[in-house]
Amino acid sequence: MRYLLFWLSVLVSCTVMWAEAVAQPARQDRLDEASLTAAASNLWETISQAVSQVGGDLERQHLHLVLAFSTGHFNKDPMAAQAAKQVAWHVVREYLIAGDRVSCYAWEMDLWEHLPPGQQYTVTLTDSSDEGKKFIQDLFPQTVQDGSLGGHDTERAIVQIVRRLGDARDAVIVLLTNDAQSVAPRGMQTIGTDNPSYQQVLQSWKRLPQRNERGASEEVIYRVIRPSGEEVSHRLDVVILVPTQFDANQIAEGTRSANIDKLLLPQAPVAQDGSAEVPDEQPEPSVQSPRARVPMGLLVFIAIAGLLAVVVWYTMKQLQGEIPDLTVVGTPISFSQAGNNALLCTLVGKGYAEPVEHPVEVKDAPPVRIAQLRKSGKNRIRVESGDFTLARIGDAPPARQAELVPGNEYKLVFAGEIPQPSGPSLRKELVVHIDWRHRKNEEGH
Repeated sequence: MRYLLFWLSVLVSCTVMWAEAVAQPARQDRLDEASLTAAASNLWETISQAVSQVGGDLERQHLHLVLAFSTGHFNKDPMAAQAAKQVAWHVVREYLIAGDRVSCYAWEMDLWEHLPPGQQYTVTLTDSSDEGKKFIQDLFPQTVQDGSLGGHDTERAIVQIVRRLGDARDAVIVLLTNDAQSVAPRGMQTIGTDNPSYQQVLQSWKRLPQRNERGASEEVIYRVIRPSGEEVSHRLDVVILVPTQFDANQIAEGTRSANIDKLLLPQAPVAQDGSAEVPDEQPEPSVQSPRARVPMGLLVFIAIAGLLAVVVWYTMKQLQGEIPDLTVVGTPISFSQAGNNALLCTLVGKGYAEPVEHPVEVKDAPPVRIAQLRKSGKNRIRVESGDFTLARIGDAPPARQAELVPGNEYKLVFAGEIPQPSGPSLRKELVVHIDWRHRKNEEGH
């Protein structure tokens, strides 16, 4: 009875915890939004200063922002991939206005076509609102290149982007990557900074000075929040290029800041007679917490179903005879799930090289296949000798066909010869402990 009550209490606890898990979103690493906003602000400041140094003024001129993402690391570091796209989105959302243009590219060892056929890689913003810019996120790459070998060639990507842009003196190229330094997978080569095509690009484009040993123009720092609440800082490398002479259309109405500030002002609704309409005060709707989305009735139903399941399980065990636990040298073995004559485990010494099924390593044993344990009938274990022979079970010699029965703890002693580099073989005995005692017996039944 105590055994039944114990498992009932365990099941109820597990049911409640499971229901709590359903009621709340799964806990996992997430990006810290404040760090992404700060990173975008620093990046925009760097872009603005670079443009002003080549004769431009982003407060009064439009911008063609060219975003390029290295994708070779997207699978192995999805958090960095997400951070790169989020920083880019914050720059677009918070600093671009209607009349600006955006281009999006993806690169590994070359630029690759990450958008569906026919979709434009360059678009012009016609709406300064967040909603009007949201479609830009659909232009960001989501996966690695088909057949990706990893790696990326930053200089080759720059050459290929400039060729696509043509004479684009209103553009700023921003490449976001996990490592600004070009890295080639095995069997491939990067073009290098001394490549003639890359050097020709630098005649009309200025690559901002490197801030770190990897060649990044800007190092973006973002934070990842662990499920435990711990915050961990990570970095992205950004490479920035501006034309040697910036030349772009003037912003027609006011300045960039004025256009952005205009979006932040609350817009009062207008009545039919043209006057400002004052809305009636409405009570704020209550926000339903995620936990409240799981009805209490569902929790009760789950708990009752769980209790019924354990009662049925316990009744079946009473009728069939409870199957005891089995451990071999401390390793749990699934006896009840094994079919008749199924191999339960193979006892081996450390370093045994040949493949075996269900290996269990015996401490201090040489690299040999000692023996096998096999299910025999409904409730027996047959011991089959291997490179070693079963010499004793406890202090008694084994029967011709050694079988173990449940409800006992066994000490099997195996004996064998170990060849020596010189001289006669060395006889060695190995002890294997098996615990197959009835849990019911331990409860005092």
